[in-house]
This record gives sequence, structure tokens and C-alpha cells, in this order.
Amino acid sequence: MADQEEREEFFFDGGDDASNLAANEDPHDDAANQARVPGVNSLGGNGSQARTPPSWGIPPLQGSRGHVPSHVSLATGATSVVANSGYFGNARRTLAEIHARRVICPKTARGAPGSRDYTRHQEAATKALPHIFASAKHFHAKNADGEASNKYANLQSEYAGNLAKIKNFKRHMDEWDMSSPFVIPAIIDHFALSITDRWGDRKTTGVHLLKNWGQLTLQRCRAWQRDSNDYASADDLTSMEWARALMMNSCDALLIREVQRAGSLQTRWCNIH
Repeated sequence: MADQEEREEFFFDGGDDASNLAANEDPHDDAANQARVPGVNSLGGNGSQARTPPSWGIPPLQGSRGHVPSHVSLATGATSVVANSGYFGNARRTLAEIHARRVICPKTARGAPGSRDYTRHQEAATKALPHIFASAKHFHAKNADGEASNKYANLQSEYAGNLAKIKNFKRHMDEWDMSSPFVIPAIIDHFALSITDRWGDRKTTGVHLLKNWGQLTLQRCRAWQRDSNDYASADDLTSMEWARALMMNSCDALLIREVQRAGSLQTRWCNIH
């Protein structure tokens, strides 16, 4: 009996028409009744009098089918997928175009030093990688006196686990267009007065330090670092500074201490491996 009374109160004693009303809706509300009449809005207007809701930048609805994906065509009576002629272009993309699309911010679009854009790009480019470079735990064995029981001639033996993280580092360098200074050409003449006569063509003799470091000598890396500091463009010099910050932010404290003993940026990279 109580349930029946609650139901009657809930529908405002609407009688036989109560079951056709929405919850808490007054059967004597003219606006509500008109809202159920096709072509009449809830405010009593019709046709041009009805209010149009804001679009908020969303494309208009396509009839009664809602928003249509970009791969669907409405040109025909029935909705169909866009034909190949509308999907493919006429020219095949070059390798340079494919690589260019991977760059988030070209080195020429970083903004003026000190500007808001420059600061944002610098923070994003030098942010520590998710998996930082660090020494493997099993290389930290100590003797009874607390000294390291393993002695290594170079860091390559101690930090072997870092090799798996090189791809992420290189991909990040490419995304922020910082890899150019790390392509090192062959030395033509150590004693040449002109910087252009001292080095060979990077397109034909260049070796990417992040990919083929085993093909580079320490002397070649040091000479390239010295001339890059003295003669490289402002954009490439920024790339070297950001790359150094990225490397330091992506290393643990122990590795940073060992790396700082190595010298130049390229030398550090070689000694990590």
C-alpha cells in the first residue's frame, strides 16, 4: 500500500496519463507538453524561433547520422569508404620527408634565447629519459674493506646494460633535432688553416656517433668537438648544449661522476660504451 502511494505522489496524481510523463514532470506544464510535439522546442518556439545550441568548434552533424569520420564519403546516397583516388597522393614521400615528420621542433624553430618558446622547448628536449643510464647492480660488488672488488679498464665493461637504452636516447635526439653535431666526417688535414679544408664531406664520410661509435677514434672526436665549439652555427651549438644537459639529466649520480672524468661530450659518449 505504501509503495502504491509513493508511486502516485511521484507522478503527481496524473491519472491514466501519468505513465506517459517523465519523472517529476507536471502534466499541466504547457512547455513540457509542447516539447514532445515535433518541430516545437521546449520554450514554446517553432521553426526559426527555436534556439540553436553553440557549436563549440565541432563540425555540423551530417543529417541524422551524426559526425562522419574523415575516411567516409557522403557523396553517394549510401555512406561508403573514400576511394583510393581520394586517399593516395601522386608523389611518393622521400626518405628526408619521412624523417622530417619525426622532428617535433626543428633546430631553427626553437625561438629566441630567453623567450617563452625557447624555454619550453629546452625543458622538453633536456628532460630526463624514462629509463636513465646507470651501472648494473652486479658490477658493484665490494670486498670486506668496502672497496670495489671489480676493477675495469673502461666504462664499457661496467655499463654494458646501457646499450639497450641507446635507441630511446637517439630517438629523443632526433625528435628535437639535436643529432647534427654528432655526425663526424673524416679528417683531411689536421694542420689546415681553413676549417672547411680540415674536414671531409659529412654526406660521404660522416659517421653518426650515436649509431656507429666503434668506427670513430678518440682523436677524431676530440678534434671535431674542438672545431664545433669554435665554428659551429648557433643552432648546432645549442644542440650540443642541450644534448649535454639531456645526457646529464638521464644518468645516475655514479655514472655522472665517472663520465665527467672523460672530457668532452663526444668522449663521454664513447667511454659509456
